[in-house]
Amino acid sequence: MEANELIKKIKDLPTISTVAIQINEELKKESLTAKSLAALINQDPSLTAKLLKLANSAYYGLVRQVTTMEKAVMVLGLHAIQSLAFSVSVYKVFNTAGEAVFNFPDLWLHSLGCGVAAKNLVLARTPALAELAFVGGIIHDIGKIAMADRLPAEMASMMTLIREKKISQAAAEEEIFGFSHQKIGARMAVAWNFPDKYVFAVKSHHQQPFSLKEQDDPDALLLAEGVLVGNKIAKSLGFGVSTDPEKGHVTAQELELFGISGQNLPRIVQQIKDDYQQLVETWQLEA
Repeated sequence: MEANELIKKIKDLPTISTVAIQINEELKKESLTAKSLAALINQDPSLTAKLLKLANSAYYGLVRQVTTMEKAVMVLGLHAIQSLAFSVSVYKVFNTAGEAVFNFPDLWLHSLGCGVAAKNLVLARTPALAELAFVGGIIHDIGKIAMADRLPAEMASMMTLIREKKISQAAAEEEIFGFSHQKIGARMAVAWNFPDKYVFAVKSHHQQPFSLKEQDDPDALLLAEGVLVGNKIAKSLGFGVSTDPEKGHVTAQELELFGISGQNLPRIVQQIKDDYQQLVETWQLEA
């Protein structure tokens, strides 16, 4: 099957919320402000309630409870609320996916772990992009959702192939589908109107980071590198289950991309573990 054929088949998949798509549109126009973000979210009372519950969770450690979206944006910042809105919307896609040929909750936990790791890596170098890296980690494996939901038999065959032949998911996808989950995920990110830097991160999260240098946008490059290395870290720390048995090895050269050395690595790894544990507890609010 060609990738374009699958794209046609995914039109009926659960999509991210209308509000999230509108936020993406504003991001593309570079016109999103704290006021306009709060106004967009307030259009969806259910989303507003969920975001306020998450914003008041222990993860954010607010001294005083926030009771309005405007106050939440003011206290936590535009990027934090934006990433929360995307996370809730993408979580719904994971949570409402079709036949479970693999464990979707486990994949969600892996994606959450990738987001946490990517955020902490990028935070070490460019704090302003940290929340964007979190979103990139959350959405990096959305192609697997489409493939499992629309082609469950083929996805099941692929999972069997991985187990029986002890091969990578990339090799199994090529044999069964003829295309990768990265390609489908990038198409979904485009369909959901995500800005180009997110599309690039999804498309390239299994490349070698030093092969990404053709990207002219330094922010997009850093975001992609954060998601790529964050994915490896999430696997090595056992955050959820990614469906791919290959963990990959994080090299010192890759860590240097974020200004991380052997001296500060233990502290950052511990922070990733702590953040992940808190977020897992936080997301139980969504159960």
